[in-house]
Amino acid sequence: MFCKRNPIAFSDYFSSKGSLVIHKASSVSVATDSSTMSISETLQKDFKSSPKIHDLHSQTREMYVYGDFKKSNRNNCIRYVIKDSTGEMEVVVSGHLSKVNCMIGDTVRLVCFELTSNVGDWFLRAVRYSNME
Repeated sequence: MFCKRNPIAFSDYFSSKGSLVIHKASSVSVATDSSTMSISETLQKDFKSSPKIHDLHSQTREMYVYGDFKKSNRNNCIRYVIKDSTGEMEVVVSGHLSKVNCMIGDTVRLVCFELTSNVGDWFLRAVRYSNME
């Protein structure tokens, strides 16, 4: 089971656009005491913090984004505007994610969303493995 303080080990994987990609030949197992690794507190802190929307707008390439954001408002159920103290950004979802029940002001966790642009406007887009809680 994947949970905090229960380290796991991956084999035969590759990286794509900053994400770990697991395929049929990959294996995932519980890590033994001898195979665990130490992760610096700075790296852990960076991983746990949500990116600021201002920083997302300043990106020059597409990337995947993870983090907690507050839903602000939108008229239909598949386009949201998220806000933080540095700005706001649109989130586009479809399929099963359009049925996520959240209200204005709720905090939502976005998992594996792609940062992409359309004529210079950056937004977050749900992709195949995206999840929203």
